Amino acid sequence: ITGVVLANGTVTVRDAQMVSLPTFAYSGSVSDALTSVGVNGAQVRLYSDQYNFEVQCDVSGNFTLPAIYEDDYDVVAAAWGWHSTCSNLGVIDANTAPINLTVPAGYYDDFALDLGWTVNSTAVEGQWERAEPIGQEVQGFQLQTEEDVPGDCADQCFLTGNGADLGLNDVQNGETVLVSPVFDATIYTNALVAWQYWYFDGALGGAVDDSLTFFLRTAGVDHFVSSIHPNAAMSLWTADSVVIADIVPPAADMQWVVRAHKPFDIGNHILECAFDAFEVREDIADAVLENHAPPSLWLWPNPTDGQVTIRTDATGPWSLSVCDVQGRVVYLTSAAGATSVELHLAPGVYQVRLAERNTAQALGRLIVY
Repeated sequence: ITGVVLANGTVTVRDAQMVSLPTFAYSGSVSDALTSVGVNGAQVRLYSDQYNFEVQCDVSGNFTLPAIYEDDYDVVAAAWGWHSTCSNLGVIDANTAPINLTVPAGYYDDFALDLGWTVNSTAVEGQWERAEPIGQEVQGFQLQTEEDVPGDCADQCFLTGNGADLGLNDVQNGETVLVSPVFDATIYTNALVAWQYWYFDGALGGAVDDSLTFFLRTAGVDHFVSSIHPNAAMSLWTADSVVIADIVPPAADMQWVVRAHKPFDIGNHILECAFDAFEVREDIADAVLENHAPPSLWLWPNPTDGQVTIRTDATGPWSLSVCDVQGRVVYLTSAAGATSVELHLAPGVYQVRLAERNTAQALGRLIVY
């Protein structure tokens, strides 16, 4: 506003006309990384420090955001039955070309987007919710995480209540149950479920008898997998896994169930839980593969200071994954024919797997110092 002269003790009133920022439409697509077929119903989130836009793809995997603002955006795309993908897109304006996102097939959820998990609770507080953790700390001790599992897309996970106020967000007098969408475990030779959890259970009075329990559900019946109790390691993200066939015969209608339970009692207990990085994958160590000549796999240099080239002489379409020592997928893509991939990895030991969808596979061990 021009023409305004400020004087001490004098209020000057001027009318101003607000002009809205220009908007423009932005479109793109989400397709399977191996087949290039559009992913029906895939979800896409475009976000910056100021704006957040979410959209669902049509049956062909296409999407359009009708009105967004120019800014520097990150994007994440996901669908149940595929791995999520995320990246920084830089500044998007009216002249930016449509984006084409690819997602590798496989059951995986880092909860960057809502893929349909359901919550049932009798607890009066501390119900499971998908959120970016706020964290809860008392006298320097972390009761609830303030970060999701590092290295995945975005910052969300499921946690039992989300707030910093002691005693107002933990599980209270009952249970809260988190249930996954249905997954088909029969498409794997030897299916394995992997996940990470956070657990804290403490008491200021009375016996501590709370728990975090995991189940496999099929045909409406919950089959016990494992249970975390107060004598377990607490207040850290912990990776775990189970081979489905060790619990129940794999089925096409399976679900994963996470139950946080705090009984009705007099003791002053605090139960805080979180859950992230859910995945169903092949148990590489024990999988029985069909008779099919495996491809060759070269890793160099190995050991490496972080940059490595992965090359294969495969003649068909292959999926390529790199896992850390906890079984977490740190890189996942598809390959067809002779391919080279350059990666930059943090120090550690990794397993590299090249596979043709549950048939032949080649494994390699990579050391980064």
